[in-house]
Amino acid sequence: MITPRQQLWADAGVVVALVLMVGALMYGLGSLLLPFAIACFVAYVLLPVVEWLERRGLTRKAAVVALYGGVAMVLLGTLVLIVPVVGRELSVLRQKLPQYSDKAQTRLQSLQQDVEAKFPEFAQANLAESITKKATDTVASALQQLPELLLDLFTLASIFVLIPLITWYLLIESRSIKKGVLAAVPNRHFESVLNLLHRVDLNLSTYLAGQVVESLLVGFMSAVGYSLIGVPFGMVIGIVAGVINIIPYVGFLVGMVVAAAVTVLDIGFTSTLLHVVMVGLSVHIADAFVIQPSILSRTANLHPLTVLMVLLIGGHLFGVWGIILGVPAVGVVKIVGQAALAIARRHSAEPA
Repeated sequence: MITPRQQLWADAGVVVALVLMVGALMYGLGSLLLPFAIACFVAYVLLPVVEWLERRGLTRKAAVVALYGGVAMVLLGTLVLIVPVVGRELSVLRQKLPQYSDKAQTRLQSLQQDVEAKFPEFAQANLAESITKKATDTVASALQQLPELLLDLFTLASIFVLIPLITWYLLIESRSIKKGVLAAVPNRHFESVLNLLHRVDLNLSTYLAGQVVESLLVGFMSAVGYSLIGVPFGMVIGIVAGVINIIPYVGFLVGMVVAAAVTVLDIGFTSTLLHVVMVGLSVHIADAFVIQPSILSRTANLHPLTVLMVLLIGGHLFGVWGIILGVPAVGVVKIVGQAALAIARRHSAEPA
């Protein structure tokens, strides 16, 4: 006769085997599964909005249609209002790049002379020219390839067709999917699994939606702040800061460093540089003490060192999407682990 403890270990073994199989499949078919992963990401971000519309009296399908219409209007407004401004700033940046390169090389040569005076062994390194040439070539190549890259991305069928369709299905059928998962759960574990799914769903949807809102706010504050103090290309820098802010602890820092570099190259070491630091720190303080506590208060907290390790490992294994989705994935694993540990302790207290 199988004891409850033996049954627990058997169930745990099955779950671990399934998780390993799914992980191996995702790692091996990462590029093919990318549209599905993006669709899941988008669906989790949008699902709270759909449920909010349902509570206002709309049916699930009507709520999804209204949401898609709202997203389309926002995208159209973005294309009309923001894209032309960003395009002009990028065009000016490409024109000024040679000037920035000359200024950077001059400053680096002055720095190299000071270094060579103290450390003669660096005299033959010619660091200034090498660093400037490498940086200029990299930026020029990125700016030159950016329109073609965006065009390629937006002409992919997965962007226009596959991802919206999968997202539509996930939003419409989210309850049916959840019921299907629960139907496969043995009755003895039904309540525990239902509670676990609720916690995972709440954690994941809140985290992803919160990260998107946080990134939008950080990007908006950075763009407005840097533009108001006269930093060249403030709108572009703000957008870059907002996009990169999807990676924890990175967005505001990248925005501040880029804004400072552009300010030094375009204006020089003036009081504007101090204003750049003040704007960057103000954005970070508002993010850390207002936005994050308000938006991300219900998510599973992870230690900053854990987050750093997750970012490094996720980036190494899965690239950009590993960096973006690694933290919420580990948050889910943490919740599942806590639930499994609680069940194991409960069973260990029972007589064998």
